[in-house]
Amino acid sequence: MSLHVICGPMRAGKTAELIRCVRQAQVEGRKTQVFVHEFGVNRRGNILRSRNGSEIEAKPVRFVAEVHGADVVAVDEAHFWDEFDAWRLAELARHHDVIVAGLDTSFRGDPFPLMAYLLAIADSVTKLRAVCARCGGLATRTQRLRADGTPAPYWDPLIVPGDEGMYEPRCVACHEVPGRPGVSVRG
Repeated sequence: MSLHVICGPMRAGKTAELIRCVRQAQVEGRKTQVFVHEFGVNRRGNILRSRNGSEIEAKPVRFVAEVHGADVVAVDEAHFWDEFDAWRLAELARHHDVIVAGLDTSFRGDPFPLMAYLLAIADSVTKLRAVCARCGGLATRTQRLRADGTPAPYWDPLIVPGDEGMYEPRCVACHEVPGRPGVSVRG
């Protein structure tokens, strides 16, 4: 039994990698169950879709307690839960192979608590990178944008589900968080 965490910024291929891992388990003859947080934008009904076109059946859930076992349990968009839910996923990994995918950091550049905990106790980690929407470099951050295209300030709500036009991958140098404590604003 094991815990595998797939993380990275927006558009890094996290969902595609989760689907690939589940398909591999199915080829091996293992029973699988896929879940996605109900806030996840990469789904249509009970179908989880990656940006590369791969898809798999997934049950949308609101609470971690709804996630239950098969030989392999996969969970997408796990960053929407908080650190108090991490124990449930860790307990599942004591009796099942668990694959968890999600953003490792928020638009603020701070770790999502559940993901930080799972990364610390994971048996294996796949950390993916994307292409920076600004400079084309390697992106490890997710930038939230306001409707006018300006970066969202630090004090904006932490969880705001969205996708294209609202979030984009950025490298550390291009990632901007106006009002971030202890950081001067670019001039």
